Amino acid sequence: CVHAMTLEEAVAKALAADPSIRKARADVNESVGFAREMKAERYPIISFEGGIGWAARDRGFDPVSGSSGSANGQSVLSRQFSLVGRQLLFDGGFSKYRYKDANERRAAEELLERERKEVTVFNTIEAYMDVVFARQQIKLAQDNVTAHTEILDLSKSRAEAAGNQA
Repeated sequence: CVHAMTLEEAVAKALAADPSIRKARADVNESVGFAREMKAERYPIISFEGGIGWAARDRGFDPVSGSSGSANGQSVLSRQFSLVGRQLLFDGGFSKYRYKDANERRAAEELLERERKEVTVFNTIEAYMDVVFARQQIKLAQDNVTAHTEILDLSKSRAEAAGNQA
């Protein structure tokens, strides 16, 4: 027995299997990420860097005491840290328009994804209806063959009855 798929199952399977829909979803996700990136450019950026390690120190001249010492090197622990903040104050509206463009791109990608899904759904429904129509035609043909077989059997029995009477 072959499992007959419902229209809803066929549409769900087609939507899940269509690579163009997965590509459209990836394009939407990419455009969403780009829009977030454009928005993030308008926020302050703070970076923190640091380093620690051993360094050889030449005691030939000591800047703290201002005196000359021995030329023997000495290892000292060296530490460096920095905190940098940056904020865009004015760009002539450039970042605002890039953010607006990114949002419009995202909306366009979402519309393209929706269109791709609709095309897939319509194509699936069309194929499904073709199968339903073909099955109805097969059923009608089988019924027609059954009816003609009954007529043939009836004709044979009449012919045999007529042949027996003659």
